[in-house]
Amino acid sequence: MKTRIEHIIVAVIISAVLTTAISCEKFMETDFPNNQLPAEVVFEDEQTAEAALAGLYAGLWTNSLISGGIDGMGALMGTYADDLTCVYTSGSNGILDIANNQQVSTNAVISTVWTNAYQQIYAANSIIEGVTNSKSLSQASKDRIKGEALLVRSIIYFNLYQIFGEIPYTETTNYIINSQLGRMNKDQFLIKLEVDLS
Repeated sequence: MKTRIEHIIVAVIISAVLTTAISCEKFMETDFPNNQLPAEVVFEDEQTAEAALAGLYAGLWTNSLISGGIDGMGALMGTYADDLTCVYTSGSNGILDIANNQQVSTNAVISTVWTNAYQQIYAANSIIEGVTNSKSLSQASKDRIKGEALLVRSIIYFNLYQIFGEIPYTETTNYIINSQLGRMNKDQFLIKLEVDLS
């Protein structure tokens, strides 16, 4: 009798574990967010492809090297070269470090400029890949949208190069490849830019 009860207990435990494991798989599968479209869908319609390009332009307008705002290259480089007077008094502000020519790797302003630039490069690469792989966009639309994304990416890269010198260059959205990139030497970098622009 005792062994029979032990067998029943073991069977109940195994069934509980299997039920939990099977039901956990259901929790791991998630639906796509309601407010987003998968990349495959975005570039199958000209209107949504245009919206992706407009999103890239919006990012340039609000927070990029060429935005004209306080995080833009004009303000930062003008402050660095003493063409503009820095009115910040807080010692924790990265702009004050730039104005005082104190180049530190932990400067939050420089980190933000770098991060925003590579996010916009990623967005441009995503548009280029999506348009290239699209089956339903007309060739004229593909050429125009891809050309605009290439131009934006080239402008960002050129400005990053002017500020930082040799920088990583990527043409993909593959995070594994992007995480292993090193700095590209000047000659290769300029050839890549020339190819993109032509």
